[in-house]
Amino acid sequence: MDIVNMNPRTKLASGGVRHAALEVIERICTLNHEMAKRSAPYALEILQCCHRGLLSGGTGEPGHRAQCVKVASGLMIGCRRASKNGNDETYILPGALEDQAAVEAIKLMKRAVSDKYPEVRMAAATFAGLVAPMLIRNPSTRKDGENVSPLGWLEDVTQIALKHIDDESAGVATAWAQSLARCLCASAEYGKNVRDAQSEDQANKRSADVDDEDVVDNNNLDFAGKFKAFTESKRAAVVTLVCSSALAAVKFLTTQFVKCGGESASNKCGGMFSIGGRATRVGYCTTLTEFLRLQAAKGDFSLTEALSPALDMVGASFEKQANRVEQKTTALADTDLYAPSSPYSSPEKKAQPSISTTFLMKSSKSSSSDSTIGRLLASIVLRRGISENLSELLQLSVLKELTDACRVSVVPISVDGSVDSSRPANDEHVKVLNRHQIQIALVEMSHLVITLGEAGAASLEEILPVVKDCLSDRDHGVRYEAATLYTSIAQAFPSVGKEFVIESLSGFIANMDTIQSLSMRVISEAPSTPKGRFRKGAKVNVYAPSQLSNELMQRQCGIHGNALAVSMLMNQFPHVLGGIQRVIVDKLFDVCEKLIKCQSNEAFVKAYSQWEWMQLFESMLSSIVAYLKFCPTLLLSVPDALNRTTSILEKIFPLVSSQGRFESEDNTAIGNARLSNARSAIFEAYSWLPPGSFPMSADRIFTFAAKQIQELSSSGSDVVCSILSRLVSHEDDLIDAHSSERAVSPGQVGQMSTLDIVISIRSSDIVTSYEREAIMNLISLKKPPEGSKEYHGSQILGSLLHEEDNKPTQLHEVGSWRQPFDPIPKVKVRLIDSAMHVFAATFGLQDPHTQSEALRMLESLYVSTQTEKSNRFNVNAALITDSQGKVRPLEEDAITFNVTAVVLACLQAIPLHEATYGTLIGKGPPWMERATNILLQLIPSPSNVIRRGAAEGLSFLATLGNSEDANTLQSTILHALDEVMKGNNFVPSQKTSTEFTTFGRSGSLLSLACIQRTSKRIETAKIARLRSVSHAPEETNTDAPPVLIMMTRLLPSLATHSHELDSSIVRVHALQAFGVLISSSFPKPTESLSPEQKQIVWKAVEAVETSFLASWSAVMLDYNKGREREKFTAEPALVAAICRLMTILLPWLSHLVDLDKWIPSRFSCYAAAIAECIKHNTVLFEASVFFDSLGARRDLNHPNKRCVVRTVNFYCTRSNLAQRRSSQKKSSSETPDVPVFREQQSCVKEGCVLMLLVAVESQVIALTHCMLNTIDREGDDRSVLAHLLQWLLFSRCLISEISSKSTQDLSTYRMKAQVESSVALGCSNLQWQLKCAAANMSLICVNLLLDRDEKLNWSDADDSLPPFPAYLEELVLTACSASASSSNHSELISVQIAGIKLLAALFKAFGGIIDSTTDDGSSVLQQYSSQIISA
Repeated sequence: MDIVNMNPRTKLASGGVRHAALEVIERICTLNHEMAKRSAPYALEILQCCHRGLLSGGTGEPGHRAQCVKVASGLMIGCRRASKNGNDETYILPGALEDQAAVEAIKLMKRAVSDKYPEVRMAAATFAGLVAPMLIRNPSTRKDGENVSPLGWLEDVTQIALKHIDDESAGVATAWAQSLARCLCASAEYGKNVRDAQSEDQANKRSADVDDEDVVDNNNLDFAGKFKAFTESKRAAVVTLVCSSALAAVKFLTTQFVKCGGESASNKCGGMFSIGGRATRVGYCTTLTEFLRLQAAKGDFSLTEALSPALDMVGASFEKQANRVEQKTTALADTDLYAPSSPYSSPEKKAQPSISTTFLMKSSKSSSSDSTIGRLLASIVLRRGISENLSELLQLSVLKELTDACRVSVVPISVDGSVDSSRPANDEHVKVLNRHQIQIALVEMSHLVITLGEAGAASLEEILPVVKDCLSDRDHGVRYEAATLYTSIAQAFPSVGKEFVIESLSGFIANMDTIQSLSMRVISEAPSTPKGRFRKGAKVNVYAPSQLSNELMQRQCGIHGNALAVSMLMNQFPHVLGGIQRVIVDKLFDVCEKLIKCQSNEAFVKAYSQWEWMQLFESMLSSIVAYLKFCPTLLLSVPDALNRTTSILEKIFPLVSSQGRFESEDNTAIGNARLSNARSAIFEAYSWLPPGSFPMSADRIFTFAAKQIQELSSSGSDVVCSILSRLVSHEDDLIDAHSSERAVSPGQVGQMSTLDIVISIRSSDIVTSYEREAIMNLISLKKPPEGSKEYHGSQILGSLLHEEDNKPTQLHEVGSWRQPFDPIPKVKVRLIDSAMHVFAATFGLQDPHTQSEALRMLESLYVSTQTEKSNRFNVNAALITDSQGKVRPLEEDAITFNVTAVVLACLQAIPLHEATYGTLIGKGPPWMERATNILLQLIPSPSNVIRRGAAEGLSFLATLGNSEDANTLQSTILHALDEVMKGNNFVPSQKTSTEFTTFGRSGSLLSLACIQRTSKRIETAKIARLRSVSHAPEETNTDAPPVLIMMTRLLPSLATHSHELDSSIVRVHALQAFGVLISSSFPKPTESLSPEQKQIVWKAVEAVETSFLASWSAVMLDYNKGREREKFTAEPALVAAICRLMTILLPWLSHLVDLDKWIPSRFSCYAAAIAECIKHNTVLFEASVFFDSLGARRDLNHPNKRCVVRTVNFYCTRSNLAQRRSSQKKSSSETPDVPVFREQQSCVKEGCVLMLLVAVESQVIALTHCMLNTIDREGDDRSVLAHLLQWLLFSRCLISEISSKSTQDLSTYRMKAQVESSVALGCSNLQWQLKCAAANMSLICVNLLLDRDEKLNWSDADDSLPPFPAYLEELVLTACSASASSSNHSELISVQIAGIKLLAALFKAFGGIIDSTTDDGSSVLQQYSSQIISA
């Protein structure tokens, strides 16, 4: 502490000495229980030290300030551990912190929340959640005679948390929401303890014959009485008093959720960095979800009681807000368009509002996205807060409750489609839901049906009638969610879905006839318009609904809902058991024939408006796209199918193109949306056609696509495409990893569930139900990669990075046809994506002049944008001098984003490596030179994905043709990259010159790696082509760029320690580029390395160790001044890149054993330290991949090799899911324990348990089988059989639900099995899936046992072998129990089949063993014959 208190300007305090001292203090407080007890008495002194450090940190030392708050957090963990009352079953610890220390803690927190750096505010949020349980005081009286509120300090922290749940940083806001949830948990538990004490006191008084009138029941006091009684104290604890119980806290949060208003009406919560708007409701939703999860972990509160308050989040008050918005923003003709349901996450954040917008033109109107966001957040609360934390039986009860609520809330429909008045009246005890509540109820029912699976079979009798009624509801969103629920039912029970389709199609024709007759009656009975006096028209309510109109609308809604459900189910049937039945196809064609005849009805045709005609063409084009995408083989099997398809598209294209029939200035919103979708569909259809199959239309399509790209990318539209992130290689995704405090886009936190959802909702666009319907049948089902794909020796990494480019037919194998991506539901985004893809597909068919003019158009777009940027008044730069504390980094505009995507797509679509055929081309045609200039200007972009796209584009240009042809162009690009690295090609302002130089160096280094990677891909494709024509491929790659030259450009960025040259961003790109260069240029691991290659591997090892020891683990505050934002943001990417490079180097470390055999040992220590210190999903994943690859390298980790220290066998860390669930079970305010590295077998078993938590049955079986096969190959008989027995007993405990509650008088095998199974049984709510996976694991173990059984005689008394026959009774009874499994009167077929297979395997393994207790020579299984027969 003396070192921490030193003057920061002195020489002794320089170099990060104070920061290192703070780390020592933090470690002392959290080391163990003994050190916690010794450091707790110094709580006040340590907090004061941290507070002084927070004040003396200044504006240039955010790392020091953040570390001060982290030390305070570590102190709170130590105080909790040292408390005599401290345990893992309570949220309150009165007396764990002294009064003076508590006051100092609140002062520290108030100071930290005002810091402009999100890292400090994040540490303050964590500190608030840790200190909250210790701020409750015992009731006392002050010296002046006034009462002291026990919850006064807790109220202070609660108010601070409430003000910061809408922080500009999504990570900080999420952390404050979690801290607020812990504050409310402490308040609710304190109120419960008070009520329990009062109840006990009342019971004592009654037992002592005390008059009942003397006893005051505070539970019956209303809120006003409680508030009046509490305001008698000096400090009024308002929020903590209201939330005196768990249910009251839930109601408080739901009330605040509704009161805060929508996106435009919500004010800021009150924090210095609050943003208000949509973030406020997101904060309350996150708080409520976290509160329910914490209450579920403790187990004192029934989550089913929170179901009704959670539905009230979108109750009557919310519906009034949504109705006001719809009346203001939705026209009568566009009611079909307004049905927002789920947001689409934009790839880039929206631009900040200008000063005039923020201060002068602030509107109080609500946003049209309010209903969407409200429903989505309420659905998240139901799913993540309630359903996920319930047991299987409670999930069934919630499913029944939601079903009953929906049944009484929708209009009952009879079989013929009319309203069924014979249904019984609504149950008064069941809550009636509005349209928003019905939608989220249907969404949650879909989740529960999939989750419960076979266990929910008995509930179908009640669910199916309700879903059929919802399919005819007036609300579009209700019909859509009901159709989705039917799809979920069909996925779990395919036969039910097929029965519904047959029934719906059978009544479709009759309903259409009824609708036609009703339409004629409505038209004939329409009242004539009366004439008003004095030639004035009389006011007539044209839209007044009559009984016939209501019936007609009801039937139209019903036929739309049923058609929607049938369409979704038909898309689902090819992927379920049984496929599509012939009777369904026959009935479907009958319905289609009826619909076609309806179009020939003259009365209907005359009444069609333009947008209704547009709807017909849109549907037809979507059908063509679906046929080309999912049934491409019909182009070959059906005669003349290709010509007829192109003929149809050529006839429709003029209608939807510019100046076509459907383009009109009078188009409504829905008309424009349908026109955009029709254009997108025709672009997608041309993209799915084989290359060169439409030569007559290629020029027109190319020109129209270029015009659409130009219009949508203009400054007025600012539509950002979504394909750029899908065009770049996924191998470089780790570069985009951001710290949780600095993440601004989804995926930057490694798909961390809670934070990723928060970021997505806060930066989302609205997707209407119409937009979802337009693409619902065009989304392909994602399939896992076939076979085992390895990448750098790891199947885990191979399954993630594997990219398949399957050609649908032989016609698509011509040229370099690329499969189009799945469409995005947002109308404008889908249009620009499809336009870019067809633009790239037809780019190679144009003449050089047209290609050059197209690139000139893109270049002019980009240049005009840069000119506008330079002339624009930058508000942030003018008002904020120091921008290092800002969360939002520098970003590019929509035009730059789209230009990068178009150029990269064109380069990927053209077979550049085959274009020259040995002809000297110099620098190539003019369009290549323009493309090179554009990409070189994009290299210094501050956006990671743009830099990656520009780097890959340059790699395609640099690998053009043969090496002799491309020398000029390749050398030009390499020389230009050198200039970019020096910052000579771009002259920004003086303030940003350092940043743009950093970005330019980063992009240039990545370009070098991309050039080598592209060269390797071209060589691989060339070898594949030569093999296809029976030519012997050449073993050497003569066309590869000079690798050593690239290495010389890369190494200075890794070896430097100067402040001017070193940078975290540059080092991340350099490490990634180093790994890509090595993996793309080195031979196979089995081949020997040349001396130069050994030297490169040695330099890579030095780069890893330098980056770990100097750039990450060392404390260099003085060195990082002015680059704090870069340091904080890039830290996860830096350590992830270190782990990736270590994984890549593992196959070649055996060649360096003579130089240094301890390199693998140091690498394992580095990976272990990284995984324990950085809680980031990307980092944990890369560390897991490293240990997975290291475990497979027997030449490095074998005991005889002694290359890895084997005190413990390091294994992959726990997943984020396991950390979250284990922290729930602790119910404490401590952060989850750091990962513990155990012995390999127990760790693999733990990995299986973690997979069992999410019921991924196939992955569990694959992991178990892989591990058991490893044991079978490498171990002796005793060790192998011991592991098999341990796994069998472990699976038996899971099937029989036996935990570690009573382990006395048990054998060692039984005790270990019960202890290990308690982890899964305590966390998993999926009981029958757990049993099914456990039965399959047992079957694998028994089959492996049979392989060993040939040389083992179980009847011999061999003490050295595990006693399998002693546990035979348990195994047989467990198999019999699984064979007759059921749940809630539903037969669990999957578990029963697995149990029968296990029973058969036990017969084969032990049926031949003679029972030694009898003399008749019967089998040991004879005594279990009755149980076996009954099973």
